[in-house]
Amino acid sequence: MLDNVVQAQRQEELKNSPQLLLGEIILKLEAVKNKELPLFIDLMDKRPRGIDSWRGSYCELSIQTEDFGSYNTDEVEHKSPYGDSYKMKSIGCENPTVSQWIDVLKEAIGKTFVGYKGGDFLMSKNTPVYLAENSNSSFKTDDKEIDEKDYSNYKTTYFVDVKEEESKVYLVTAFKD
Repeated sequence: MLDNVVQAQRQEELKNSPQLLLGEIILKLEAVKNKELPLFIDLMDKRPRGIDSWRGSYCELSIQTEDFGSYNTDEVEHKSPYGDSYKMKSIGCENPTVSQWIDVLKEAIGKTFVGYKGGDFLMSKNTPVYLAENSNSSFKTDDKEIDEKDYSNYKTTYFVDVKEEESKVYLVTAFKD
Protein backbone atom coordinates (compact mmCIF):
# COMPACT_ATOMS: atom_id res chain seq x y z
CA MET A 1 0.00 0.00 0.00
CA LEU A 2 2.84 2.39 0.86
CA ASP A 3 4.50 1.68 -2.51
CA ASN A 4 1.27 2.66 -4.30
CA VAL A 5 1.06 5.96 -2.38
CA VAL A 6 4.69 6.81 -3.13
CA GLN A 7 4.26 5.90 -6.81
CA ALA A 8 1.10 8.05 -7.09
CA GLN A 9 2.92 10.98 -5.48
CA ARG A 10 5.86 10.57 -7.89
CA GLN A 11 3.51 10.50 -10.91
CA GLU A 12 1.89 13.73 -9.65
CA GLU A 13 5.34 15.38 -9.34
CA LEU A 14 6.21 14.35 -12.89
CA LYS A 15 3.11 16.10 -14.29
CA ASN A 16 4.77 19.47 -13.57
CA SER A 17 8.32 18.41 -14.41
CA PRO A 18 10.21 18.87 -17.68
CA GLN A 19 11.77 15.42 -17.15
CA LEU A 20 10.99 13.00 -19.96
CA LEU A 21 9.58 9.56 -19.32
CA LEU A 22 10.79 6.49 -21.21
CA GLY A 23 7.84 6.56 -23.63
CA GLU A 24 8.30 10.30 -24.27
CA ILE A 25 11.97 9.85 -25.16
CA ILE A 26 11.00 7.10 -27.60
CA LEU A 27 8.36 9.33 -29.22
CA LYS A 28 10.81 12.21 -29.58
CA LEU A 29 13.45 9.95 -31.12
CA GLU A 30 10.86 8.44 -33.49
CA ALA A 31 10.11 12.00 -34.69
CA VAL A 32 13.73 12.50 -35.82
CA LYS A 33 13.87 12.71 -39.62
CA ASN A 34 17.14 10.83 -40.16
CA LYS A 35 17.20 7.92 -37.72
CA GLU A 36 20.57 6.69 -39.04
CA LEU A 37 22.36 9.69 -37.51
CA PRO A 38 24.59 8.96 -34.51
CA LEU A 39 23.06 9.64 -31.09
CA PHE A 40 24.90 11.72 -28.50
CA ILE A 41 24.19 13.20 -25.08
CA ASP A 42 24.61 16.96 -24.94
CA LEU A 43 27.11 16.76 -22.04
CA MET A 44 30.67 16.55 -23.37
CA ASP A 45 29.43 14.80 -26.53
CA LYS A 46 29.07 11.51 -24.62
CA ARG A 47 27.38 8.55 -26.32
CA PRO A 48 24.66 6.48 -24.64
CA ARG A 49 25.65 2.87 -24.17
CA GLY A 50 23.37 1.08 -21.70
CA ILE A 51 20.19 1.41 -19.70
CA ASP A 52 19.70 0.14 -16.17
CA SER A 53 17.88 0.69 -12.89
CA TRP A 54 18.77 4.15 -11.49
CA ARG A 55 20.57 4.09 -8.15
CA GLY A 56 18.69 7.22 -6.97
CA SER A 57 15.40 5.29 -7.04
CA TYR A 58 15.61 1.72 -8.28
CA CYS A 59 12.13 1.86 -9.83
CA GLU A 60 13.38 4.49 -12.31
CA LEU A 61 15.91 4.14 -15.14
CA SER A 62 19.30 5.58 -16.00
CA ILE A 63 21.04 5.81 -19.32
CA GLN A 64 24.74 5.06 -18.96
CA THR A 65 27.63 6.15 -21.17
CA GLU A 66 30.33 3.79 -19.93
CA ASP A 67 28.61 0.45 -19.23
CA PHE A 68 26.00 -1.74 -20.80
CA GLY A 69 22.87 -2.07 -18.70
CA SER A 70 21.06 -5.25 -17.74
CA TYR A 71 17.67 -6.59 -16.79
CA ASN A 72 16.47 -9.71 -14.99
CA THR A 73 15.68 -12.74 -17.14
CA ASP A 74 14.12 -14.59 -14.16
CA GLU A 75 16.78 -17.31 -14.41
CA VAL A 76 19.05 -17.85 -11.42
CA GLU A 77 22.75 -17.79 -12.27
CA HIS A 78 24.82 -15.88 -9.69
CA LYS A 79 24.40 -14.42 -6.22
CA SER A 80 24.88 -10.74 -5.53
CA PRO A 81 26.70 -9.64 -2.37
CA TYR A 82 23.24 -8.76 -1.01
CA GLY A 83 21.89 -12.32 -1.27
CA ASP A 84 19.81 -11.99 -4.45
CA SER A 85 20.35 -14.39 -7.35
CA TYR A 86 19.73 -13.30 -10.94
CA LYS A 87 20.68 -14.08 -14.49
CA MET A 88 21.01 -10.76 -16.26
CA LYS A 89 20.56 -9.90 -19.93
CA SER A 90 22.77 -7.12 -21.24
CA ILE A 91 20.90 -4.18 -22.76
CA GLY A 92 22.47 -1.38 -24.74
CA CYS A 93 24.40 -0.54 -27.87
CA GLU A 94 27.87 0.88 -28.40
CA ASN A 95 27.93 4.12 -30.46
CA PRO A 96 24.23 3.86 -31.39
CA THR A 97 22.32 5.50 -34.15
CA VAL A 98 18.93 6.97 -33.28
CA SER A 99 17.24 3.88 -34.73
CA GLN A 100 19.37 1.49 -32.67
CA TRP A 101 18.71 3.45 -29.46
CA ILE A 102 14.96 3.43 -30.06
CA ASP A 103 15.20 -0.37 -30.12
CA VAL A 104 17.17 -0.37 -26.83
CA LEU A 105 14.59 1.87 -25.13
CA LYS A 106 11.67 -0.21 -26.43
CA GLU A 107 13.35 -3.37 -25.13
CA ALA A 108 13.35 -1.86 -21.61
CA ILE A 109 9.54 -1.51 -21.56
CA GLY A 110 7.94 -4.31 -19.57
CA LYS A 111 11.29 -5.63 -18.33
CA THR A 112 12.20 -6.19 -14.69
CA PHE A 113 15.42 -4.46 -13.68
CA VAL A 114 17.31 -5.26 -10.50
CA GLY A 115 18.13 -2.44 -8.09
CA TYR A 116 21.73 -1.69 -7.16
CA LYS A 117 21.26 -3.42 -3.80
CA GLY A 118 18.66 -5.92 -5.06
CA GLY A 119 14.92 -5.97 -5.60
CA ASP A 120 12.90 -6.28 -8.81
CA PHE A 121 11.48 -3.20 -10.56
CA LEU A 122 9.20 -3.40 -13.58
CA MET A 123 9.74 -0.55 -16.08
CA SER A 124 7.07 1.00 -18.28
CA LYS A 125 6.58 3.85 -20.74
CA ASN A 126 5.82 6.02 -17.68
CA THR A 127 9.21 5.42 -16.05
CA PRO A 128 11.41 8.53 -15.55
CA VAL A 129 14.89 8.36 -17.08
CA TYR A 130 18.14 9.86 -15.73
CA LEU A 131 21.71 10.08 -16.93
CA ALA A 132 23.99 8.26 -14.46
CA GLU A 133 26.74 5.69 -14.56
CA ASN A 134 26.45 2.27 -12.93
CA SER A 135 26.56 2.57 -9.11
CA ASN A 136 25.90 6.34 -9.20
CA SER A 137 22.77 8.45 -8.91
CA SER A 138 24.40 11.52 -10.46
CA PHE A 139 26.57 12.34 -13.47
CA LYS A 140 29.90 14.15 -13.78
CA THR A 141 28.90 17.21 -15.78
CA ASP A 142 32.35 18.39 -16.90
CA ASP A 143 35.88 17.16 -17.57
CA LYS A 144 37.47 19.00 -14.61
CA GLU A 145 39.60 17.00 -12.20
CA ILE A 146 38.02 16.54 -8.79
CA ASP A 147 39.51 15.92 -5.42
CA GLU A 148 38.14 13.25 -3.12
CA LYS A 149 36.09 15.77 -1.09
CA ASP A 150 34.61 17.91 -3.85
CA TYR A 151 31.87 16.38 -5.94
CA SER A 152 30.29 19.69 -6.97
CA ASN A 153 30.52 18.78 -10.66
CA TYR A 154 28.36 15.65 -10.08
CA LYS A 155 24.68 16.50 -10.52
CA THR A 156 21.38 14.67 -10.71
CA THR A 157 20.87 14.78 -14.46
CA TYR A 158 17.75 13.94 -16.46
CA PHE A 159 16.48 14.25 -20.04
CA VAL A 160 14.24 17.06 -21.27
CA ASP A 161 14.36 16.99 -25.08
CA VAL A 162 15.85 15.62 -28.30
CA LYS A 163 17.68 17.94 -30.70
CA GLU A 164 18.41 17.00 -34.31
CA GLU A 165 21.37 18.61 -36.05
CA GLU A 166 22.74 18.07 -39.54
CA SER A 167 25.24 15.35 -38.58
CA LYS A 168 24.03 14.05 -35.19
CA VAL A 169 21.16 13.92 -32.73
CA TYR A 170 21.39 14.90 -29.07
CA LEU A 171 19.54 13.77 -25.97
CA VAL A 172 19.21 17.11 -24.14
CA THR A 173 19.78 17.13 -20.37
CA ALA A 174 18.96 19.32 -17.38
CA PHE A 175 19.96 19.20 -13.71
CA LYS A 176 18.07 19.04 -10.44
CA ASP A 177 18.99 21.80 -7.99
